Amino acid sequence: MTKIQSVPQFLSPFSAAYWKSAAREVKSVRKLAICAVLIAIRVALKTVYIPVGESLSIYVGFLVNAVSGAVCGPVLSLISGAVCDIIGFLIAPNGPFMPVFTLIEMFCAFSYSICLYSVKITPAKLLLSKALVNIFGNVIFTSLALNAFYGKGVYYYMATRIAKNILMLPVEVMLLVVLFNALTPALVKMKLIPAPQEKMKLSVAKVIIVVALTALVVILTVLYFDKLNTFFKGLLVVSQ
Repeated sequence: MTKIQSVPQFLSPFSAAYWKSAAREVKSVRKLAICAVLIAIRVALKTVYIPVGESLSIYVGFLVNAVSGAVCGPVLSLISGAVCDIIGFLIAPNGPFMPVFTLIEMFCAFSYSICLYSVKITPAKLLLSKALVNIFGNVIFTSLALNAFYGKGVYYYMATRIAKNILMLPVEVMLLVVLFNALTPALVKMKLIPAPQEKMKLSVAKVIIVVALTALVVILTVLYFDKLNTFFKGLLVVSQ
């Protein structure tokens, strides 16, 4: 029987050893099998949501995406993000296939992974990963992509996303903390994430800081959206 090696723990992703470890996950039959299961769960949960108010819901697929990022690593997460988006489209197509949304899905998967893979998972890292997804994936990139395709104006698409993604950020992070507190002992025992890991408590101050920074980035984006819009349309032409 092949002995399962422990997952190394790094202080940050800024090292060659980190990326070598992430690249090895693509060759691991065990990680590929786990990744495939997580992709299936993510596709199944794409339309599952928790209603929290009038016209306000939390789609739960991001929880699986975060776990996948922590377990599979940034290299494998880029692949799984693309596969998840393509399979989701094939199962339930909603209009024409747009490769740019596959890139956004890959970015979101990568964001969770770069913050949570092979590190000590903390509330701050969960906050950072979800903030990256909410700011760039859900608000900026999605609004720019929709504007590039349908041309109603980036403000039109941002208006429906800014408030939701800022207001939902603390709730989504709390759900991530609860989920990882529940799963961490099993994931460590199965040697899917590095040890040691500690039970997490969410600081109200940190949530307020991240929400404030999220709002600031979104405001700056609105102020300079013309340059971003021009860049994104160029990227869209390349992707087609």
